[in-house]
Amino acid sequence: MNSSNLFRTFLILLVCSLGSLHAQITSGKINVAVVDSSGAPVKGALVKITNSDTGVVHTGTTNESGESLVPFLPVGPYAIAVEFPGFKTSTIPSVTIQVDQTLGLHVTLQPGEVHETVQVASVAESLETETSSLGQVIQNKQILELPLNGRNPFALGLLSGNTTYQFGMGSNLPFIAGGGRFSSNEVTLDGVDDTRCPMPPPSDGTASR
Repeated sequence: MNSSNLFRTFLILLVCSLGSLHAQITSGKINVAVVDSSGAPVKGALVKITNSDTGVVHTGTTNESGESLVPFLPVGPYAIAVEFPGFKTSTIPSVTIQVDQTLGLHVTLQPGEVHETVQVASVAESLETETSSLGQVIQNKQILELPLNGRNPFALGLLSGNTTYQFGMGSNLPFIAGGGRFSSNEVTLDGVDDTRCPMPPPSDGTASR
């Protein structure tokens, strides 16, 4: 193989590798909307998002709409603090980010000194309003303890909303999602397409012969 062909092959492999990396999603986002007691958006408020496990702090500043979007947050628990001169610091002690989730939080600042703190005891669960995507995280306990019909791990997808059982359509997926055709579904494993295979692997991860 001459040098030009070798270089061309390298470029193709590099592009494929970058596409695979792009498909992997291992983080989430938090969008904090800040208003004052009258409901007006607060521009320039400092938003601190602290990972409760690692102590790493991510910061952002609210825009003209009073919002601050902090992306690329590793999944896990976080504490939120919002500061602005002339207002008490508002804190949310615990929220949890899941994979590919955009968590929307609304914070109302109360007049006072920054060194004074107002703690929000809990955050009510709400519908996903930040994006048009639908998603659900299957917890490890469910994966380990629920029986799998046919030992097909893709059957866990039926635990998600907006899925319908399907069989015998030339796919190893036992469901269709979003009301679409089975051929429109795609499952990736570590960024690589894993929608079709001759036989689904055993659920215990061992190879069958």
